[in-house]
Amino acid sequence: MRPGRSASRWPALALAFAFLQAAACTTLVRYPLSESARSDLRATKTVVVLSQATIGVSAPQCPRETGTPPPAISELGFIGALVTSMVQTGMAAAVEVMARNCEGESLKAHEAAAWPVRDALLGYDPGKALSADLARALGSLRWLQNSHVDVVRVAEKLTARRMVNLVQASGKASVLLVQLDYRLGPSFDTLVIAADVTLLGREVRPTTHAAGWTVEEPIIAYHNVLSTTGRLKNWPRGEISLQEATAVWETEGNARRVLDGGFSDLARMIAYDLEAGEPPGDEYSAPEDAVQVPIVMLASPDGRGLAVSRQPDPTLTKASGYVARQSDGRSWVRLRTGELLSYGDPYP
Repeated sequence: MRPGRSASRWPALALAFAFLQAAACTTLVRYPLSESARSDLRATKTVVVLSQATIGVSAPQCPRETGTPPPAISELGFIGALVTSMVQTGMAAAVEVMARNCEGESLKAHEAAAWPVRDALLGYDPGKALSADLARALGSLRWLQNSHVDVVRVAEKLTARRMVNLVQASGKASVLLVQLDYRLGPSFDTLVIAADVTLLGREVRPTTHAAGWTVEEPIIAYHNVLSTTGRLKNWPRGEISLQEATAVWETEGNARRVLDGGFSDLARMIAYDLEAGEPPGDEYSAPEDAVQVPIVMLASPDGRGLAVSRQPDPTLTKASGYVARQSDGRSWVRLRTGELLSYGDPYP
């Protein structure tokens, strides 16, 4: 990673981390703020970007196991190996189609089941809640000189051109963009909040794409994706249906209370991560005395956020990280690729 990375790369990286593989080479999602960039910062404006009309849902991933080829094929030498490869490829493609159809049907069911929670959140303004928490958390970073937090509502995730326009219209030397995503977890037993956070200066750089067209893109000083997983005290024991789960969230202001706690947690995480240094090597390896944590990661259906769960499920994408900080019963876990996530006790 090098200073001056253009904005054209980070959306792809932010989506790629949801499909982490245990490969030798790790693509970092986090782009840390360097000491020199920090010292050059002047007045900064923070903008919370909200593209959701209401709370989203996370449908479970469906199994994609293809099994092993029949022994009669695998014992046929080179030609048999080619046939086996073709069979496996065809099976994998068929399984992927079936899994996607399964996930599509699950998503429809989850969307329909979530409406009681959405009704309970009518009048709740997540942008206002997060902006107030950010103003408090970022106020402790004197070098950031954060003077104000705005909320901008958009139809979809910002393009590079929209980012440039936001920075230029801000009247400030730099802008901290916080693109927000919040949704129910796959079993509706958690609420997950994710933020794609980018610090941009006014400087732009022309970038020529493969198709031959050139655009001006902002230069990124910092980027990361952070998320929190919140749950309720006294959650019903045993397995419950989606409808029973929504009945719990919609009563007694439960959903609002957990969202409030999650936004406060997220704001503190952003302030913490802005000050954190670079990885010791090519990835964020766990220190020798750190507590290592297995994490299950789920991409949101629209690619805008991340749902995180520690529930063991062999069909889900796995990742690992280590506990970077513990406070008030919550653990902040740093993944190998740099993302920061929070899990632990229910929010008060």
